[in-house]
Amino acid sequence: MIYLSQFNIISTQLLSLNYIIISYIILIYIWLYYNLYFQQYKTKLQYLFTIYIFINPLIIFYICEYAYNPLIYNISWKYILLNYIIIFVLQSIALLLTKIKFYVFRILYLLAFLLGISNYYITLFRSGNSIMLVDLLSFQTAFSVIGNYHYQITEGMLKSFLIMLSGFIILSLLKITISSSSQNISYKKYNNKLTIVVLIIFFSGFFWITKTDFSSLYGIDCKNMWCPADTYNTYGFAASFITYYQRARVHKPGGYSGEKIANIFSKINRQKDMMATVSFKPYIIVIMNESFSNVEELGPINYLSDDLHNIFSLQNIEYGRDYVSIRGGGTCQTEFEFLTGNSTANLHGQVPFSQFNFENVPSIVMNLKKQGYMTIAMHPENPSNWKRNSVYKGLKFDHFISREDFNDAGLIRGWVSDLSDYQKLIHVFEQQKQPTFIFNVTMQNHGGYDIDSISKDIRVKVDERYSQYTDFQAYESLMHQSDLALKYLINYFRRSDKPVIICFFGDHQPDLDDKFEDTLIKSGQTRDDTGLSIREKYYAVPYFIWANYKLSAISSEKKTINGMNIISPNYLGAVLLKYAGLELSSFDKYLLWQRHKISAINALGFYGDDNKWHVLDEKSPVYGPLLQDYRYIQYNAMFDKQKDWKYYTVEAK
Repeated sequence: MIYLSQFNIISTQLLSLNYIIISYIILIYIWLYYNLYFQQYKTKLQYLFTIYIFINPLIIFYICEYAYNPLIYNISWKYILLNYIIIFVLQSIALLLTKIKFYVFRILYLLAFLLGISNYYITLFRSGNSIMLVDLLSFQTAFSVIGNYHYQITEGMLKSFLIMLSGFIILSLLKITISSSSQNISYKKYNNKLTIVVLIIFFSGFFWITKTDFSSLYGIDCKNMWCPADTYNTYGFAASFITYYQRARVHKPGGYSGEKIANIFSKINRQKDMMATVSFKPYIIVIMNESFSNVEELGPINYLSDDLHNIFSLQNIEYGRDYVSIRGGGTCQTEFEFLTGNSTANLHGQVPFSQFNFENVPSIVMNLKKQGYMTIAMHPENPSNWKRNSVYKGLKFDHFISREDFNDAGLIRGWVSDLSDYQKLIHVFEQQKQPTFIFNVTMQNHGGYDIDSISKDIRVKVDERYSQYTDFQAYESLMHQSDLALKYLINYFRRSDKPVIICFFGDHQPDLDDKFEDTLIKSGQTRDDTGLSIREKYYAVPYFIWANYKLSAISSEKKTINGMNIISPNYLGAVLLKYAGLELSSFDKYLLWQRHKISAINALGFYGDDNKWHVLDEKSPVYGPLLQDYRYIQYNAMFDKQKDWKYYTVEAK
């Protein structure tokens, strides 16, 4: 249930809020005594409706901006004008579709208000990730998890709300004026003239928005794809939203051709060291654990209890850091990278699960089916979250086990616990009579982290220096429960007489108190750190590959940072198949080869074989061609309907 945990009004800004309240009271007075004072001016006031149409986009702009933007007064006048024009065009479209009705303005006010406060909370809960088109397309997923966060009302929201109510009152006055005019002017003719104007604005505005590159023409900086809130605060919601949308559209890479794809793969296929190495087919279990992370990635913490003892004590594994592209939310991004071998670094902020069709996208699922595997997806939540029911079907999973199959599961904070999730996984495993691939996305550790939602009997102690950060304590309590559940899972499979290989990784780090995270980062910073290497610390999550039999080594593909193996989710599937000793497609071999040169890649940057982090758009004669080849292959795999499938599949067994 959504509830308001705080009612926070900044005392130093009360004066500006009082001015708005006083203005609001005056408007109410005018509304109540309208007939008494303004009856004689009704005919002239009718023409204010035309003027109001041109003023209204500015009202909509401030309704939206006040609700989320702490830097609203710093927006340059030219960007206010740009937002005004965008809103004016959208308003014209709405008026055209509804034949110029008064209720359109009220709807626009309400939408602006909802978008503003939604953007505030999304930015707050997802560490600077403002609203994108995908968030509007994935609202069902958002509603399914929204109740687990705390909400506060800000002064900006109150201002936004009062401006919206003032707009409602002004509209009421204008409606009374036009509908009750004693002169009874030809409103139909008046309406027709407006329709012509609206049509002109609509077509010219539509062409402008769809054909103009806002980033280059208007100087809107949206390079910071991992923290777009800076852009939204600087340039305004409407202009920033469209700019990010334009950047996110799929374009064929320059120089792309089928011949170029064939040349890339021909070099890879000459290698002889990537053949199948075992005579049996192990059961393959992949666990993508919600928000599973080692907080010490940010900086050192002296734990009073070893919350992740079991994962650290595992033997016979490859263990290290997995550099993902998201933080605090957007689980399906990491999911997409693992299942397909593609990277969100090549998608400029797009969210494939929500935006693309997966009927013709190669995946690890497809290749395992070719080798005789039963393929099962598990997620103890709504199957439509992130369109998984559709995506999993497109990826060719045989079965999808979702929330309705976990009716008797134990819960923590209302989510299915990791322990219950693993018990269900084991039950599914025991029913299989052939080699099986189980892909399991857990839910227990989803944000937010309210200490009051954690039972006292499972709370852990934390470093005394950070005991005031109760969200950290709540999160670590959940991590400890995950660690105990993992111990249960590993102990079961140690005793199994079937060969089993397990790949485990977190989908992203949690979003914890900013002051807490900043303190950790500063305490762990070294002289070798760069701005990018520090930022990457927020995107490192644990991963391991473990088996209940002896694994083959793949030392040549490993790369380390300070002695720790590193990888990114796009490589994990190919590495897992290599460990399992199964047949590899040309694409799998390409990924293993690329890992020699680029050990990890995400939406922020990549780690090269020179042992340094690099930004994606760096002009490098060494890495530039490698990254471009990867873009070519990803475009071929995801979007080219004429692609040659032989590069992405193995022969059926």
